[in-house]
Amino acid sequence: MLGSPVSAEPNFDAMFQDYAVLQRDQTVAIWGTADPEEEITVQWQGSVAKTAANAKGEWRASLPARSAGHRGELIVQGKNGGGQTLKDVVAGDVFLCSGQSNMQMAVQHSQNSENELNDADHADIRLFQVNTSAAAVPQSEFKDRPVWKLANRESVAPFSAVCFQMARELRRHHNVPIGLIHSSWGGTVIDTWRSPSALAKEPSGAESMALLKLYDANPAAANRQWGERWATWWKMQSATSPWLSKLPDAKPVPIVTNWEKWGVDALKNYDGQMWLQAEFTLNQAQAKQAATLNLGKVDDLDQSWVNGVGVGTAFGFWIDRAYPLSTGVLKSGVNQVTVHITDIWARAGGLVSPAKDIGIRFADGSFVALNNWSYSIEKNSKIPISAPWNTHFGTTTVGNAMIAPMMPYTLKGIAWYQGESDADSSMNYQQKLVSLMQDWRQGFEQPDLPFFVVQLADFGPSTVTPSENGWANIREAQRRAVTADKNAGLVVIRDLGDRLDVHPTNKQWVGQRLATAVRAIAYNDPVSPSGPELESAAWRGDNIVVGIKGAVGDLKSYSSNRAIGFELCGATPDDCYFADAIISGQTIVIQPTNRIATRVRYCWGNSSICNVFDSKDLPLGSFEVNITR
Repeated sequence: MLGSPVSAEPNFDAMFQDYAVLQRDQTVAIWGTADPEEEITVQWQGSVAKTAANAKGEWRASLPARSAGHRGELIVQGKNGGGQTLKDVVAGDVFLCSGQSNMQMAVQHSQNSENELNDADHADIRLFQVNTSAAAVPQSEFKDRPVWKLANRESVAPFSAVCFQMARELRRHHNVPIGLIHSSWGGTVIDTWRSPSALAKEPSGAESMALLKLYDANPAAANRQWGERWATWWKMQSATSPWLSKLPDAKPVPIVTNWEKWGVDALKNYDGQMWLQAEFTLNQAQAKQAATLNLGKVDDLDQSWVNGVGVGTAFGFWIDRAYPLSTGVLKSGVNQVTVHITDIWARAGGLVSPAKDIGIRFADGSFVALNNWSYSIEKNSKIPISAPWNTHFGTTTVGNAMIAPMMPYTLKGIAWYQGESDADSSMNYQQKLVSLMQDWRQGFEQPDLPFFVVQLADFGPSTVTPSENGWANIREAQRRAVTADKNAGLVVIRDLGDRLDVHPTNKQWVGQRLATAVRAIAYNDPVSPSGPELESAAWRGDNIVVGIKGAVGDLKSYSSNRAIGFELCGATPDDCYFADAIISGQTIVIQPTNRIATRVRYCWGNSSICNVFDSKDLPLGSFEVNITR
């Protein structure tokens, strides 16, 4: 996205700095700022491009394709004088690595980190780290200006382990400079990465975009509307409306801090929902003033009301809640603050700032502290809906701040490792992932840009009886989205997970498998992108034969002469049973019982026991498919 500021002399956008990597063998977009309508000249490696800034001082040029290894100064000059010169800009392959915490995990926190950092000095691997940020509308600049860095022990240690391992493996097969742009944020859902234009195409997305636009202009009005929407959602879960009355079965809060420290046995390890309420008294002069509700930091998600009016919501234990109050919300006499809190992640839940910082701040600088809090534990376990402007569970805000500013930087491919946070609402994930891939390709102006999806690894309980499973739904959505896209690759890593830790530390093998997919699709190397994968499932006489493609050599089953993890299912979701299956070359033969079978699925669960691999020790990925005749 083009920058917006007016510059006294020509400058490059923040994407272009010393040590930058420009995509080889393609025409590349270059942009920046200058005086309005100033004539601009861009030079690099003997190529010259001329353009002019528009009335806002934005300019853009295109440089012709260069082969790998070309390097030198990238220069912009204006007809009015001045300019900028960047050193050691090189032609190579540029990859964007994005997603949530497993893509974000740093090399220094991954398995065997000390040895990995001893092999971190690679001057032709360059790193561009985007800091976490969010914005209500697409941004033209990053909030914190990133810089291109040469790969060395210091720069690699905090960088994405999966992304760096991928690049290092690629250079073992293709000796070209590689630029890595890393833009991830742990805990985020896919919708917060999608653009406003993509979401506006969907009925629910259009409503969210309108509310987000209002929030950008008038936060108090947007919060009031959101409070009404939240209340509608809540009434579908419960017959109560605690923000309109006294809390039911309320008990006094012993001390204003996280509830694990209250000395209440039921709350010592409580991750769930809680209602908090406090009353305060105002005189007529105070009630007429502009004011802000200051709750300090809240862990994790809050929905807050004053006198029954929704005034604010936010997600994140690091965010200070300061909610502006609309005129007429406060009143003379007794007022009431009600806060619903959901502790999602295993940490201290509730109000976590000092009590002295929690209260009502008035326009004249005076402050009324909120004391005498009461609480009521909420038994409903369903995570509440989240406002569009909330970072992790909202819509577009992270992409607006962490992806939009780099568009349309020319890329070789995109690696996407995300989905854990969508497992509890997984049914539309395939459509969302397809939308994201199309949307980002459009933003980067590369309609055939290769996209590589890292499938979820094992995490959570093993399967005891066949059942529906959100984790498996995400994997299947990822598989189907990639299967339908000729320029996408799937990276199967179910065997690299940890059933007790959502953040498995073996990122070396993840990066290597990711590199294999990139080699197959982006470099056309003669390798299988995903290892063994589903091709077909059909009745053959009294048996069902599952055809597998992409395997190297015959399939094998570890620790058994049977292929473990197969299920046969009827027409309804709950009509599945474990099935006896054997391997025959590159097919699986399933022997059904006398029950009707219309579908076959494999490895369907969080951490199912599944034992089919090819001769390269690559696992057969999970799938669900209808059986043909």
